[in-house]
Amino acid sequence: MKGTLLKDVRYVTDLTQKQLGELIGVSQSAIAQMESETIKILPETKEKIINVLTERNLHQEEIYILGQLKKHYKGV
Repeated sequence: MKGTLLKDVRYVTDLTQKQLGELIGVSQSAIAQMESETIKILPETKEKIINVLTERNLHQEEIYILGQLKKHYKGV
């Protein structure tokens, strides 16, 4: 999972960095560093993110597409 996809996850789920961090057990600054790819997203963190998405009935492909659409229309 890349940092840009993590941002898309937050866009689509309407979660702040802090909220997502709380859900997966990391700090807001860790989320920011993952998004900027300053630090790697560890496999166990990816699993927790996938669990958050699964609880919301979202899949990786949907996140990408919805994230791109939301960004596009946000700029309009």
